Amino acid sequence: MSLKDKANSMPAFESEDETNSDVSVAVAEPVQTQALVQEQPQVAAPAVVKPTAVVAAAAKFVPAFSDMNLALPIEMVEQLSLGAPRIKGEQGSAYLGDEEVGKVFRAEVVSFNSRWAIGTGNEKQGVEDKEAFRVSYDGTHIAGEETTVDAYLAELKTKGSHKTKKSPYIDLWVFVTHTATKRDIAIDERQLTLVQLSQTSAGNWANFCASRGMLESRGAAKLVEVEIVAQAQTNGSNKYTNFQFRAPKA
Repeated sequence: MSLKDKANSMPAFESEDETNSDVSVAVAEPVQTQALVQEQPQVAAPAVVKPTAVVAAAAKFVPAFSDMNLALPIEMVEQLSLGAPRIKGEQGSAYLGDEEVGKVFRAEVVSFNSRWAIGTGNEKQGVEDKEAFRVSYDGTHIAGEETTVDAYLAELKTKGSHKTKKSPYIDLWVFVTHTATKRDIAIDERQLTLVQLSQTSAGNWANFCASRGMLESRGAAKLVEVEIVAQAQTNGSNKYTNFQFRAPKA
């Protein structure tokens, strides 16, 4: 089945141009001379301890939430993305559908995956542009079709679309647990929700996970939830909203 994201799943809300080495120690042998009357007692040379991997190991860490990468298989993601509720950013706030949830909300991370949006690249998206929209989950093949991304982009260009784009995104799957409007959300009322991260927001997510992973390698508690902050951005006449991430406050 050909998977075409519906108009409400298009990512327009965030469109933007934008050794260890061995160490040996030489131990001097005692020199025997004729002046020595008595044989000197043998003294054991101090043990030479070679550098261990402790320093190297301390520099290694696992980014936070690494175990959530592709926790939901792509086959399931393809199905869920057709009807899952979405959180988008507008004017510095987050919206779940048409409902504003505030500038900051808290969520339990369930899974995340890469996704590429493929389209005409036209600033004004008409009906034909929306019909031409496709997605890829591996960056090489169009989801649900026997077509490569490169072949599809070439096809669009032959049809007159000379600004075709292949834009990287991240799908962050969460259970929203707290919002400014609803406060704490009861477990039975939580829904699996998709937060679509643009290239900039995806970079913010990667930086947060790396930083938090370093802290966790030094003893900080492993996070289950994360606070997501909507931040309004302006680039000329283009207004959009990116997402930042931080550890929930105690």
